[in-house]
Order: sequence, then structure tokens, then C-alpha cells
Amino acid sequence: MAPEVHACFTRSVHYNYKVDVWSLGITAIEMAEYNPPHIKLRGTELSERIMNGPAPALKEDIWSNKFQRFIYKCLQKDPAKRPFAKELLLNRFITYNRDEDEVQYSIAEHIQKDLVATLEALKTNLQYCAKHVN
Repeated sequence: MAPEVHACFTRSVHYNYKVDVWSLGITAIEMAEYNPPHIKLRGTELSERIMNGPAPALKEDIWSNKFQRFIYKCLQKDPAKRPFAKELLLNRFITYNRDEDEVQYSIAEHIQKDLVATLEALKTNLQYCAKHVN
């Protein structure tokens, strides 16, 4: 949830469609890093971090500058500084012309990385079950 949505719980604050731009940035981070920002926080601690902490950012430095700037623009804490959806459609991250082979390779690499992590987690879970099930 965008900071201004959290603020509605404690005081009369209005928000608009720019909360969706915030959500786009959060979703992009989650898709890239397999987890949303602040995944270990709950309740008031999470709300406090969202409202008073720095805006979330990509953890790893492996992402392109275009992607990092796109996320930065989406996650401006002040909604007045967040771009309109129409502006985001003109962002270089969105308009950058990629070679079709490059895109296919990138997607395949991402899926393979995810598959390896999933298989490793499954193996660990199966080993745990084998030890603890009669």
C-alpha cells in the first residue's frame, strides 16, 4: 500500500489513482526479486516503515539503470512527485526497443533461475519431511 493509503488509517488523508503507480513499482520489485519489499515486517511496524522510512528500492545492483530509474519514479513517497500513468508509458524503460532474441533470453534466464531456487527449496522440504515423518 502506498504511504498515503496507510495515512488514511490514522488521519483524514485523501488519495487518488497515483496509489496505482506506487503499486506498479512495488509489483515490479516483487517480480524482479521474488519477494515484496519489507516482507518480514508486519502490522504497525510495516505501516511505520512505509509511512516514515525511505521508499523501497531494488536490493541487487544487477538491474539496468533504466529499470532502477523506473522503480525510483514509481516509488516517490510524495504522490505529487509520482508520474502519471501516461508519463510512465513514455519512460525509457518501457519504450526501449529490445531485440526479440534478447527478450527471449532474458525471460528464459529468469525462469531458469526461479526454477532452480524452487527445486532447491523443494529438496530441502522433502529432506525435512523424510526426517520427521514416521
